[in-house]
Amino acid sequence: GLTDEQVLQSRKEHGANTLTPPQREPLWKLFIEKFDDATIKILLAAAVLSIVLACIEKFWLKNPDASFIDSIGIFLAVALATLAGFLSELKSSHEFEMLNKVKDDINVKVLRNGKLTEVSINDIVAGDVVQLTLGDKVPADGEVFESQGLLVDEAVMTGESVPVEKNPAQTSAANTVFRGTMVADGHGRFVVDAVGDNTRLGQIAANLGSNASDSETPLVQKLSKLAGQISTVGMVGAALIFVAMAGFALYGWDGWTTGFNAETITALLHRLLNAFIVAVTIIVVAVPEGLPMMVTVSLALNMMKMAKENVLIRKLVASETIGSATVICTDKTGTLTENKMTVTWTYPEVSGRTCSANLVEAISINSTAEIGEKNLGNPTECALLTFLQKNGADYRQYRNKYKRIQELSHNSERKMSLVEVEKDGKHVSYSKGAPEKILPNCRTIFVKDKISQISEYQAQIDAAIKDATGNALRVLAVASDDTLLMLIGISDPIRAEVPHAVTVCHNAGVDVKMITGDSEPTARAIARQAEIVNDDTDLVWTSAHLAEMSDEELDKNIHHLKVLARATPLDKLRLVKSLHKQGEVVAMTGDGTNDAPALKNADVGISMGITGTEVAKEASDIVLVDDNFTSIKTGIWWGRTLYENIQKFLVFQLTVNVVAMVCCLVGPFIGISLPLTVPQLLWINIIMDTFAALALSTDPPRESFMRRRPVPRNAGIITGSMLKIIGITGIWQVVVLATLLFTGLLVEHRFELGADLQKPDILKGNIQPLTVFFTAFVFLQFWNIFCCRTLHRGESALAGLLKNKLFLFIVALTAAVQIGMVVLSPYAGIGAIFRIEPLSLPQWLGIAGI
Repeated sequence: GLTDEQVLQSRKEHGANTLTPPQREPLWKLFIEKFDDATIKILLAAAVLSIVLACIEKFWLKNPDASFIDSIGIFLAVALATLAGFLSELKSSHEFEMLNKVKDDINVKVLRNGKLTEVSINDIVAGDVVQLTLGDKVPADGEVFESQGLLVDEAVMTGESVPVEKNPAQTSAANTVFRGTMVADGHGRFVVDAVGDNTRLGQIAANLGSNASDSETPLVQKLSKLAGQISTVGMVGAALIFVAMAGFALYGWDGWTTGFNAETITALLHRLLNAFIVAVTIIVVAVPEGLPMMVTVSLALNMMKMAKENVLIRKLVASETIGSATVICTDKTGTLTENKMTVTWTYPEVSGRTCSANLVEAISINSTAEIGEKNLGNPTECALLTFLQKNGADYRQYRNKYKRIQELSHNSERKMSLVEVEKDGKHVSYSKGAPEKILPNCRTIFVKDKISQISEYQAQIDAAIKDATGNALRVLAVASDDTLLMLIGISDPIRAEVPHAVTVCHNAGVDVKMITGDSEPTARAIARQAEIVNDDTDLVWTSAHLAEMSDEELDKNIHHLKVLARATPLDKLRLVKSLHKQGEVVAMTGDGTNDAPALKNADVGISMGITGTEVAKEASDIVLVDDNFTSIKTGIWWGRTLYENIQKFLVFQLTVNVVAMVCCLVGPFIGISLPLTVPQLLWINIIMDTFAALALSTDPPRESFMRRRPVPRNAGIITGSMLKIIGITGIWQVVVLATLLFTGLLVEHRFELGADLQKPDILKGNIQPLTVFFTAFVFLQFWNIFCCRTLHRGESALAGLLKNKLFLFIVALTAAVQIGMVVLSPYAGIGAIFRIEPLSLPQWLGIAGI
C-alpha cells in the first residue's frame, strides 16, 4: 500500500475521489421562478392595473385622494410571501444536500503503510490498494491483481444482470473494476488508477447533468390531491366573494344617479378591480400551495433529526412510511444483540490453552478478517481469530502459507465457507459454518490428539450442541476435509435496551418477528430474552418447516409467527409477500447481499450501517448507523411525529382558510366591502403557509404517539375528529370577530353599523374597528397554533413546548411583527398599506383577553 506521504502526493497529482456536483441554478433565478404561479401572476397583473387606474384618477381626473398605496402594498406583500417560501425551500434543499453527503460517504478497506485499514471513499487516491469482499461497493476504477472467486455486478454500468468474473489471468480491460459496481461473490484486491471525475461513473455523471429528481412520495401525492380539493373550494368561495363585492359595488354606484362620466366609470372600475383582487387574493390564501413544500421541509427536518438518532434515511418515502409500519421483521445479530462476539465454549474443550495446528490453519486460512486496535471484517471471523490469539496462535503466519485453489464465501444461503489449498502436494479443504451443513460431510473427529470415527461421538455431539444452543450460543463447526476439528460456541449478549423497545413496539400496535440464521434453540432463547416470544402460542419455525408449508397455510398462521430460525433470503422475501396479502405495512431488516430482494420488496427496507454490505444498503430505504433495534423504534416514533405534525398544520391552515373566506364573503352583506385588505390577507398567508409550517413541523415527538395503533395504509389524512376541530374552532373565531364588529367592543371611536347598507363602505374614514378586527384575527391564529399542537383529548397543548425553541421563536416573532405593524402604523406608510392605526393599551389587553 501507499505511505501517508505518497497519499498526499497522489491526491495532489490526480485529485480527490469526489464527484463534482451538477451545476446549480443561481439563487436569483430560483427566486424569480417562485413567481411562476398562475395566481401570483394574476395578482401582480391586477396590481399593475390598479396602478394604471390610480394614475388615471390622479393625473387625468385630478383626484387628490387617489393613492398608489394599495397597489404598492400588494407588490410588497407578494414579494414578502414569495421570499418566505423561497427561504424555506432553500433550507430544505441545503439539508437534503447534507443528508446525501452522509449517505454517500462509505468506508473502504485499503492497505496503507503496510496495514489493512478503513478510510472514507472520499479519501481514496490513485495508487491505493483496495480490498474487496462480498457485498462491497467498488470505490474507484482500477485493475484487479489478486482474486478468489471475485464476481462483480456491473449492471449499473452495462445493464447486464449476470455478474462478471474478475481474474488477474484475464486481459487488463476485462479485469478492470469500476466505481459504483458491486461485489457479488468472492474477494480480491485492486490498484486504483482513476478517482473522482476521471472514473467512468464520474464521466457518465458529468454527461447526465442535473436532470435527476426525486419522485413524489405517497404522502406528498395524497396531500397534492387534497390541495387540489381545497383549491376548488377556495375558487368557488372566491367567485362568490367577487359576485357579492361586485354586486354591492354596482348597487352603491353613483353613476346610476349622476350619469356616466369618466369619474364615475373610473370609480366603478376601481371597485370592480378591487373585488377581483380580493377574490384572487382569497385564492392565494385558500390554495395551500405551500402544503407540498411544507411536507418536503418537514421530511428534511425529520430526516436530520432521525440522523442524529442513528437512523439514516436514504429514500424520502421511508421517513413517512416507517411511522405506519405494522410489522417489523428483524435480524438478531447486532440488531437485538450487542454484536460483541466472544468464543465461550468449545467441543472438545481446548486443553492447556493451545489449539491443534490443523484447527489454527483451518480458521486462519478460511477467513479474511483482521484483528488489532480496530477489528476489520466479519464479526464472527474476528471472534474466531481472537480465540486463536488468546490460545497462543498467530493467524497471520498461516493465512497465506499455502497456495489457494478455490474458495466459497459464506452467505445466508450456503451458511458455510470453504477454502481449498495445496498442502504438501495434496489438495486440502477447510470449512466452517452451521453444524447441519458441516457435520453430514464429516466421517471422523479430532479428539484427544487423535482422529476417531465420528459415529462413536455422535450422541455427545448432539447433546453438546443442544446444551450450547439452549444457552443462546451460536454454534459453528470447523472441519478439515472430512474431519470435524471442533464445535465452537459464540456468545453475543442481547442489548439491555431491546426488551423495553420491543414492549414499546407491541404497545404501539407493531408486531415484532425475529428472523435469524441461528438454530431453533438459540433463536428461541434469544427471542425470550428480547420478549419477542412470551408464551407457547407464539410460533417458532425453521426454514425447513416454512418450505413445507403452502402459501395458504403460511397466510393463515403468519400472524402467530414470532421467530424464523435458519432463515434464508428467499424466506424473508416470502414472508414479506405473505404479510402484504394481509394488508400489513412491513419493515424488514437485512445486512447481507442476498437480503436485497426482501429489502426492496418490503414497505421499508432497513440495512445495517456497521455489518451491512453496500449491496444491502443500496437496496434499503433506511440505514441503522448503530445496527440497533432501538433505532427502529425511534424511526417509527419520528415517522408518526411527522404524520401528526402535518395533520396539525392542516387543521391550523384549514381553520384560517374557513374564517378568512367567511369574513370576506359576509362582509359586503353587512356593509363592509373589505373586512380584510389584500396586504392583510397576504400577511395572514405568510403566517399560515410558512411560519406555521415551520413551527408545527418541528414539534418534538410525544410518548403518546407510541401508545396508538398505526395509521391504516389507505386512511385519509383528514379525519373526522380533525373536521370537528376545524368546524368548532372556525365557528368560534367567526363569532368572536363578528361580535367585535357588531358591538363595537374595544372600539373607542363609536360608529353605527348597518345605518346605511346602500353605501358599500359604511366604515370608511373610521378604520379603528377594522384595526381591532384585523389584529384580533391574527391573534386568534396566534393562540390557535398553540391549540393545534395536539389533536387528541387528554393531551396538553403546552406539553414539551420548551423543547421546541423554533416554535416559540416563530410565534413570538409573529406576535412582535403584528404588534410592531400596528404601533408603527403612522410611519413609513405602514398604516396606509395595511389599513391600520395605533391601538391603546386597554384595547391590546382586551384583544389578548379575548
